[in-house]
Amino acid sequence: MRNTIQRAYRLIPVGALPALLFASLAFGQEPAWSGRPDSGWLYVVDSKRNAAESAVLVVDPEKGRVAASLSAGFQPDIAVSPDGSRLYLSYSEKENPSEGKLQVIDTSTGTVLKELPNKNRGQRTHYTYPPNLALSRDGAWLYLFKMVERMEGATYHLEVFDTRLNVFLPDQKDFPDCLSAIMVPSMEADGVFVVCSGTRDVHFVSVDRQSKTLRSSSNIIDVGNTLHEGSGRIIPHHEEAHYVGTGFLNPGGKTFTVITTDGLFLKGDAISGRTIDHGTLDRATHSASIEAGPAISTGWMDDRWVRYQVPVLSPDGKRIYIGLGTAKLLQHGSQLLDKIVVLDASDLDRINNLNPHRTFWSLVISSKGNRLYVVDSDHATISLLDVDNGRELGTVSGVGTTPVYAVVAP
Repeated sequence: MRNTIQRAYRLIPVGALPALLFASLAFGQEPAWSGRPDSGWLYVVDSKRNAAESAVLVVDPEKGRVAASLSAGFQPDIAVSPDGSRLYLSYSEKENPSEGKLQVIDTSTGTVLKELPNKNRGQRTHYTYPPNLALSRDGAWLYLFKMVERMEGATYHLEVFDTRLNVFLPDQKDFPDCLSAIMVPSMEADGVFVVCSGTRDVHFVSVDRQSKTLRSSSNIIDVGNTLHEGSGRIIPHHEEAHYVGTGFLNPGGKTFTVITTDGLFLKGDAISGRTIDHGTLDRATHSASIEAGPAISTGWMDDRWVRYQVPVLSPDGKRIYIGLGTAKLLQHGSQLLDKIVVLDASDLDRINNLNPHRTFWSLVISSKGNRLYVVDSDHATISLLDVDNGRELGTVSGVGTTPVYAVVAP
């Protein structure tokens, strides 16, 4: 299966219709969308290289076609409710990007059920970026990471949107020097783990359902103060030691692991923050003590590094898939990835290496856990990979202009 679809898209302006409709892109025609995307289809953010009007594309990966397109403004972000009935779309106007909007869309009809002001949206300098929002596992809360520009510099904070009442909570939590954040919803409580790249630490923000207030931990995991600056590898053209690459909850949700760009990991208790383990990804043995000598490396990372990325775990949470880039690509100014390492999420032992036939920006796993979808932003292509051996099962090309990331429809 190597179906390839290349089509031109005519986008529907947001707000031009009372009930915004998806459009099926078939031979230049745009019939009304007759229902929500099938389970396993993809919602793909196309930044269009930071054009004023970008798009959210609906992709059928198995048939290799783009089925629909939705106009999405400047630098959009999306999330889909666990039952698949709602699409949350956050975007800005390019002339005033911090004054954004949030739309709640019925995926069955394409109707915009609610549109609200969404001020202080984080602004990215590049047309490829990670998402700035995440949904709680039950879909009750939408977490939005935001930025406020000031004369003395930008500050950052977290806001929460109540998806049942379609209102923002009045409370917010500040993370002044966070710069960017990976948000990982908790498994048991109403809350989210905020992994800050700028301060290299992890905080937990809980939501009180009754009072609608937020409470933040002082610090769950402090990567910078725990790991020795002298440990790890030197990555050419990447000066910061132990910069955050990704973070995720381990199986069971009791512990949290942070992986740094230079290949170190730090696992801590998700409640107390107590350090449980640390070492290098390509270690031969675990190093359970902070004071112990450097872990012995088997060297499989070689000159590779872990770029900042949203964690991709198997549906059962037992495996994590991490995209790796090379120092050579980084030297030429590219943060694209070209390899996927599969690790056991509990002990970080390497299970497999997957080698896509192309560089890529992001990846996502299917709801069944048998496919990886690799998003190649440079060539507007999505590749379908077998999760066990990395074999390419098909491609979808002509996926907009600059696809950034994909979300799987429940």
